[in-house]
Amino acid sequence: MNNPQFISEFKPFGLAHFIVIGLTIFLSILLSVVVRKSASVYLQKVISVTIAILLVGVEGFNYYYSIQYDGWDYFLHESLPLHACGVALYLTAYMLITKRQAIFEIVYFWAFAGTTQAILTPVTQEGFPSWHCFHFFFTHGLVVVGAAYATFGLQMRPRWKGVWITYAYSWGLLFVVGVANQLLGTNYMYLCEKPSGQTPFYFLPWPWYIPFLGLVALVFFYLLWLPFGWDVSRLSRKRDCEKRRTLSD
Repeated sequence: MNNPQFISEFKPFGLAHFIVIGLTIFLSILLSVVVRKSASVYLQKVISVTIAILLVGVEGFNYYYSIQYDGWDYFLHESLPLHACGVALYLTAYMLITKRQAIFEIVYFWAFAGTTQAILTPVTQEGFPSWHCFHFFFTHGLVVVGAAYATFGLQMRPRWKGVWITYAYSWGLLFVVGVANQLLGTNYMYLCEKPSGQTPFYFLPWPWYIPFLGLVALVFFYLLWLPFGWDVSRLSRKRDCEKRRTLSD
């Protein structure tokens, strides 16, 4: 149980914050490079399963901790997996085990468009060594690591239609969470009011920040797809040129 005497207020871009950001980037690069260099299917499975177990295991412990030390009311309002990053956590674990393309695309776009923003501009009020602070950064960071590992280590690639599948799924989740908020009296995905943390994305009043963020998400999804879409287009043109050269010969 956290002792309030030892819990400091979270400081954006303080030392602890920079350590978290650095570790997330370092692990993303390290795991991707190691698995690419080794080309071992067994190692790929070990890393994938390890990340999945860590994600689900830490999240499961967080449920226990929230109920045991914070109470059922806190668990209901703060700990249910009804934020986008909470759903992304389970999708990341499932994707790493199954390698499902459609699930990868949702994880890829959500992780790099949303989870990274949550890490850079967190809404958490508590600093280390608070459990809530540790849980927030551990799970968010590992979602990003999992997405980066799948993209650059396992070499999975987002498709153009994956942009629209993810966008449609995002709005579908928004509707489901909106209904849950009304039934439970909660504020998951911040659909009822703005978060209390220091984040620059909620400058518009409620409810106008919701469609605005939806538009921003689509722009981010497109930009995240663009490098891979350009690469596919370039390879396709190269194959067409080689085919025409072969026919002319």
